[in-house]
Amino acid sequence: MKKIFYWAMMAGVVLASCSKSEEIVSPEEEQVVNIKVKRAGVYTKNSDGDNGIDDNDNKINTLEIFLFKSNGALESYKKYTAAEITAAGGLSHLEVKSTVGEKNIYVIANSKVTDWIGFIDEEHFLERECNLEDEDYQNFTMSGSTTATISGTGSVEVTISRLVARIVVTRIATSFYGTPYEGQSLREVKLYLTNVHGQKNFLGSGFSSPVILNNGGYVPADNSDLTIDDMLYESVASSIGDSGEEDDHYFYCYENLTSQETATEKYTRLILEGKINGVKYYYPVDINQVGYGYQESNGHYGVKRNTSYSFDFTISGPGALTPDDKLVSYTVTVNTSVAGWSGASDYSVSF
Repeated sequence: MKKIFYWAMMAGVVLASCSKSEEIVSPEEEQVVNIKVKRAGVYTKNSDGDNGIDDNDNKINTLEIFLFKSNGALESYKKYTAAEITAAGGLSHLEVKSTVGEKNIYVIANSKVTDWIGFIDEEHFLERECNLEDEDYQNFTMSGSTTATISGTGSVEVTISRLVARIVVTRIATSFYGTPYEGQSLREVKLYLTNVHGQKNFLGSGFSSPVILNNGGYVPADNSDLTIDDMLYESVASSIGDSGEEDDHYFYCYENLTSQETATEKYTRLILEGKINGVKYYYPVDINQVGYGYQESNGHYGVKRNTSYSFDFTISGPGALTPDDKLVSYTVTVNTSVAGWSGASDYSVSF
């Protein structure tokens, strides 16, 4: 549920409505600060089903800049539309007013927030929820922040990146030849993510009691309100055999860096579900965890924002009986790779 904080006039600053191109600044001596915004490169799919098109992958529809004083009060805000960014000369030529002194600067692209009325202090700003159900192709939320001391006219650089991570399954095949299951196929094949964080703040941090989608398994009600129909679940194929299925299947989720699973904090999992000889089996992968592709050189456990995780599956026998069981490694081979969304692979591993 969105939190709304009401406010009155404070220190001569009034934010009546954060509409297009509106800007506020306290009535002290002003400076014009150039905000140079950089985007992390991404590779994903868009609403037309095309993949890897940079102009679509990096699309910015709105961009908002927030400057907070060292005491947490909002000093300046400005919103740019895509047309206004173009008219200004691009992301490296945006301007916002400021007074001298240390500022915490936040930049958000594609926030989908109609207005920020009432969010005039940093604490409340950082409590504003960003919801996974609102994320959409060519309109993914991006954010970044920095702290800078403004001493006069100059430039400050802020790099923004997506709040979502990407999970892609590139291939599914069976390997039943020469086994008692020869001639069988994997039927009614489905892919989905479980234990997915459904909310973050606009900097990508979580909350003490996070909303969890597909908790422990596929929950149809959790998927009904998602803007992207197949963001967390996809029915893949009626039957897959040894020749395999090589269409890419994309899923998106918020960050979950849990390194030790507990009763209340679970790993985000990728689940391959299918039937062999009429019996339903699950092949769960604890994404980027020890025993499931994690490498120390990668630098993080679990799912990290603006990072791409790629998997291919080869099924050689029956899997687990529930989606929360451990992967039975001798019945499936999983090749996985982890890359920054610049497309450069960090590592590849099989398990």
